[in-house]
Amino acid sequence: MALIVVIGSIGIALLYSAAQAATGTRGRGTLARFVIGLALMIVIALVDVRVWLRVAYPFYGAMLFLLVVVEVMGHIGMARSAGSISVLRGAAVGMMKIALVLAAGKYFHGLSHEDMDIRPSWLRRFLWCWPVGLVLLQPNLGTALLLVLASGAVFFCGGVRWGSF
Repeated sequence: MALIVVIGSIGIALLYSAAQAATGTRGRGTLARFVIGLALMIVIALVDVRVWLRVAYPFYGAMLFLLVVVEVMGHIGMARSAGSISVLRGAAVGMMKIALVLAAGKYFHGLSHEDMDIRPSWLRRFLWCWPVGLVLLQPNLGTALLLVLASGAVFFCGGVRWGSF
């Protein structure tokens, strides 16, 4: 936590310095967002893990549904977005990063190393293939790569063998 505060403080100081303290509004806005984010991080960390396990799959399903809605109803600019859908405002793709990590974490939470070989690998692939495919259809290669890297990191920490990658 202290490392996050130090890095954030350095970033805000650099931003303030780059603006040459002309108005200071840029630094204050960033500082306000940093403080809000830090408070939100503390609140999320205080929530019991069982709550996150309970909501992981429903949250993943809801975000997957929103990605489908964006694909069907979104408009295409540089990338397909939900800007035309006032309720979504492009949050589906960003929230899918969190949903994918939560769902993959829940999947691996109850598995032993013996179960890892018994469970079909198609289930693990399903977790990341659908969101990545839907994001690639938008087209949004950067976010798709982030989804692959995030799920790959969770899969690696979950004990998936190198050959499975």
